[in-house]
Amino acid sequence: MTNLALESASGGSMILNEQQLLPGLGVTDDAFQKWLNEFETDWVPAGCRLRKPGLLRYNCHGLTFANRRSWISELSEIPKILHDDGYTQVRDEDVLPGDIVVYYSGRGRAEHSGIVVGRDGAQGVRIPIVLSKWAWACEVIHGVGQCPYASPDTRYYRLGIDKTNAEPTPPPMVVELRRMRDHHE
Repeated sequence: MTNLALESASGGSMILNEQQLLPGLGVTDDAFQKWLNEFETDWVPAGCRLRKPGLLRYNCHGLTFANRRSWISELSEIPKILHDDGYTQVRDEDVLPGDIVVYYSGRGRAEHSGIVVGRDGAQGVRIPIVLSKWAWACEVIHGVGQCPYASPDTRYYRLGIDKTNAEPTPPPMVVELRRMRDHHE
């Protein structure tokens, strides 16, 4: 296991993570087969679909915030990411594809997250459709309330405030050349 050099967008805040370099569970692994059987029985009838084979390299927060590169296991990192990266909360009725969803426990901990990929308009109710990673198993496409992590405290976020430095600091040589140019004009 190794750590990925991962910082918040505003720069400087390290995000605790770990990158597992194992390929994942194979289709012949007993635990994975058991999970697949339970998925077929419990979740397929609810409209959930597998997206790809399981990889141990990342978890749900790694999918949502670290581009499938790492496990972000420390739940205290999620509020820091949301704040430092400039996410703003979005009302349920305003959710769009590309927004993210965070499932909070009764104690206010960010237990699960995913990316909104669409809205299901069945029966006049527009339910967000989410892509999330279910622990060590697979990426799953599911309705927002159709997953093992569903909670009454589900919040949506959208990147809203760019907290990165809009104009990067130029290298010292460029600063000196500009100073010399301005001095001669």
